[in-house]
Amino acid sequence: MVGVGLLFYLAALLGLRVGLPGTSASPVWIAAGVSLAGALLFGRHVLIGVFIAAVLAEHTVNPLPLSLALAAANVIEPLIAATALKRFVHRRCDLLHPRDTAVLLVFGAGLGAALSATVGICAIFLSLGLESSAIVVNWFTWWLGDVSGIILVTPLLVYLVRQPYRMPAPARVSLGVLLVLATGVVGQIAFSGSIERVWALPAQFVIILLVIWTAFGFGPRISMISVDLVATLAVVGAVRLRGPFMGSSLNTTLLSLQVAMCALGIAVLILATLVNQRAEALLAVEASRDLLEQKVRERTAQLEELATHDPLTGLLNRRGFAQVLSRAVAQARRGRVSALLYGDLDEFKVCNDALGHAGGDAALVGVADALRAEARSVDAVARLGGDEFAVLLDGAKLPAALAVGERICGRIEELSVSVGARMGMSAGLAVVDGTLEADGLLGAADRAMYSTKARPDGPRVIVAGTDAPLDAPDHGAGAAGS
Repeated sequence: MVGVGLLFYLAALLGLRVGLPGTSASPVWIAAGVSLAGALLFGRHVLIGVFIAAVLAEHTVNPLPLSLALAAANVIEPLIAATALKRFVHRRCDLLHPRDTAVLLVFGAGLGAALSATVGICAIFLSLGLESSAIVVNWFTWWLGDVSGIILVTPLLVYLVRQPYRMPAPARVSLGVLLVLATGVVGQIAFSGSIERVWALPAQFVIILLVIWTAFGFGPRISMISVDLVATLAVVGAVRLRGPFMGSSLNTTLLSLQVAMCALGIAVLILATLVNQRAEALLAVEASRDLLEQKVRERTAQLEELATHDPLTGLLNRRGFAQVLSRAVAQARRGRVSALLYGDLDEFKVCNDALGHAGGDAALVGVADALRAEARSVDAVARLGGDEFAVLLDGAKLPAALAVGERICGRIEELSVSVGARMGMSAGLAVVDGTLEADGLLGAADRAMYSTKARPDGPRVIVAGTDAPLDAPDHGAGAAGS
């Protein structure tokens, strides 16, 4: 409230310096833009500070009773515009959408400024005895000064505070700086009156091209900075009695100038908001595309997971394990020897019949947990189908692999208590040394596992090729899919 009030006070003093003699009507009233921007940014309660600041500023040239009335006139306009924007926009008003601009022009530059000018001029007429012939000129001066402040100042202040800052590419920053500097140079040429009119007139049209280019390429904030830079140079030139808008008096000159600047500001404001809306639409499309691509990637990963993993236990299935085993064979041919442990559950059909399918599934999940507990993070654990399981012990030596196999079989026997049915596992072990392909390794380990089943009182894990009968059936290589 204090900050907005102080800024309004300074702007009001500046406007009163170029106002009509004997009244407070000024064609350059940027204080109106300050008050409306403050209400939009911080809430309408800051208008209390605006009212106090307006009383102090008006009292520098008017008696206190008239200053109170003129201060009330200065508050009416931002109050109406801010209330209308809050009512019709239904969101935080950032003046970045065409609807915001339409409401700002209708209720701020239109209704609000007209009512403020009417109240102010009526107060001046009743207090100072303003001549009836001067009422229209004073009213139009007051109204146009407020309109110029709303169009040229309010959007700039809102953009500077609310529009997010994103650091563009260095080349884009350089181009933006060059455009603003070029606008300032051409504006100085057009409005300083230091060169002949034959050169000043083309410069005025070049300004329009530069400002439109800025609106298209750099959005609302930079485009309004360019417009306000042009307006400032034009007002300074007019106060010095220079430039293309010279009239019979300073007020006439400033009125002509403000009409042109307001027209330029409205055009750029509408254009910039349309460009911003298009940019937001493109960002929304890009966000939707990125979201869709993310969902596609997630769904693809899910399908890949289903293609290579067992849905019940979460272990690798036969397809996924075959890929891992093939890579292990390739690594073994380069010198990294591993071990393949292959086994199935003993009498699982009896267990499944006793527990039911749900209990059998729970038993399989328990077996999978036991295998994970004994395997390392670098090992691959798989359920190849039914009650068949396999573990690829990456880089494991034969004694260590045998020890892991014995521990796994022991863990599964311990599951009998928690499951409620007899559980056991027979396993075969094959050395992955690169001499056999993946199917050959599974077949060799399967034959070794069959050998353990043939000797219930023997070891629970047998190494392939050491004690496996040659006529044992091959269950591993030819078994059905997972």
